[in-house]
Amino acid sequence: MNAAQATAFQANAGFSAPDMSIVLVSLVFAVLLLWGVWALRTAYVGW
Repeated sequence: MNAAQATAFQANAGFSAPDMSIVLVSLVFAVLLLWGVWALRTAYVGW
């Protein structure tokens, strides 16, 4: 993304593209954490 695109993105979205990538990566890890908790609970209750 060049400087003009980054400026336009930040002006329209209200946050920068690197901030968005941090949010998306955090969401992926949160979903993985929830899935892991669900899997461990299911394995524990099933035994």
